[in-house]
Amino acid sequence: HKLFLEEQTAKKDMLVPHAVNFDYLDIFKDNQFPACSGCALGVDRLFALALNAKSLADVNICKT
Repeated sequence: HKLFLEEQTAKKDMLVPHAVNFDYLDIFKDNQFPACSGCALGVDRLFALALNAKSLADVNICKT
């Protein structure tokens, strides 16, 4: 339950809220989505781990 509560809090605090696209789930019905899998770890996350950063924003070199 803790993770769910943290996620709710994070969503409330978003600067730019994003709507949930419930139609996205429909692509998984009736084999409309191709059989595939993938796994990726972004370089920003690797830097965050290496630098013991608390947030990805701490390692973002493209400040906006």
